Amino acid sequence: MAKGDRPGVSKAGTHEQRPDPERLLDRLLDAHRSLSRRFVDEDLELFHRSSVGLRVGRSGSCDPIVRGIGREDGVAIRITRREGGRVRFAAATGYDAASLRWAVENARPLADRGTNGGPPWATGGSRRVDRDDVDRLPSPAELRSWLTRSWDLLRALPGVGGPIEPVEAWVEAAATAECLVGHGGLATVRTRTRAWAMARVGALDPVLPAPRPLFVASRRWDRLEAKGWADLAAERRWQSGALAGAHAGRMPVTFTAEAAAALVAALVRELHGGFRADEIPVGPGWRVVDDPLAPEALFGGDFDDAGFPTCRRTLADGVRGTDAATDRGFFRRPSFRDPPQVLPCHPVLEAGKEDPGNDGWLVSDLAVHPLPDGIWVLECDGILRRGSEWGPLVRGGLISTTPDALVRSCVGRVGPSRPSHRGVRTPALVFDGLEVRL
Repeated sequence: MAKGDRPGVSKAGTHEQRPDPERLLDRLLDAHRSLSRRFVDEDLELFHRSSVGLRVGRSGSCDPIVRGIGREDGVAIRITRREGGRVRFAAATGYDAASLRWAVENARPLADRGTNGGPPWATGGSRRVDRDDVDRLPSPAELRSWLTRSWDLLRALPGVGGPIEPVEAWVEAAATAECLVGHGGLATVRTRTRAWAMARVGALDPVLPAPRPLFVASRRWDRLEAKGWADLAAERRWQSGALAGAHAGRMPVTFTAEAAAALVAALVRELHGGFRADEIPVGPGWRVVDDPLAPEALFGGDFDDAGFPTCRRTLADGVRGTDAATDRGFFRRPSFRDPPQVLPCHPVLEAGKEDPGNDGWLVSDLAVHPLPDGIWVLECDGILRRGSEWGPLVRGGLISTTPDALVRSCVGRVGPSRPSHRGVRTPALVFDGLEVRL
């Protein structure tokens, strides 16, 4: 939720203070009923997000210390005029009468975001609660202990061409409740207790490039594993070679699980959201399901962001990809500022046993640059392979292609399917015949 200009963040005294979802939802329902009497010609949507969290960090040889503990509340309102669909929006931090009053009085029009007479995602009215079975937050002592153990593991990680040393790390756990009250009596609340951790390591040899930060995440605190850092570092260890002798051309390209997660997130949004209605041919490696009900899913749950029940669906089966632009149960709101749209929530690609082959480019880092003409430029770092020989390391290589061409050229999946902090689960992916410029 985008925050407004009104300041105000309330601090929690201990890690035991967590949002009470039922109480928050009842408060929002009372506010909605009261405001509906005032806005007789408009439909109202109210959103409230309440979060409490704790972070412990460490830098260098210093002992782990508590970096932050606190609680944040925010409220937002969307006002849609029934005739013409003109939408006004405002958001504010805090959740009391003054915060809500400020949001109502300061709601401003959203350009070109009208709904043409009414929201098509309105439900018949239902109260839905999706609460994690385990919502215990760890204590500061538990976080310190986890970080201390993880620091020792970081010291043993393989480096990129040489030894590394931990520089900085933090671990964070937060409990969040998100309430939505809207059209047709819709009233939902979802609670999640998630954990994240980041580690930054440095090469002892100053000539070597600094490795990128490592991220791990989990839906449950008791399942957050620093071993995920070791898995990522093991893939990056393949980047060992001289910075010379590279050549360009059409070749197979394998994206490690870490790089594939970024690519999958971009592709499923572009090709399997509610933006196009045509089926597309895909390669045998492009088998993707959206599974918002998976226990490990960082996002999603029993209902979508418009209150409709969710289920597992196939996005691509290795032959064709499908679109579900009218499917209820798959509405997502990246921001409450926007109306719901059909978007994948938890893309999953199963593990694969395919051999990536003896030649090609192994990419362990990439950035996706969509251009206005529909072309995507993939900026990649990776290592070339010729038979049993590895090297050299190539940084800043470019692949110019389109999303449709990419999924058609996806020929295989390699290794275990790993969760990512991006909300994607995928193994390494093999794409054949991509034009590479080095």
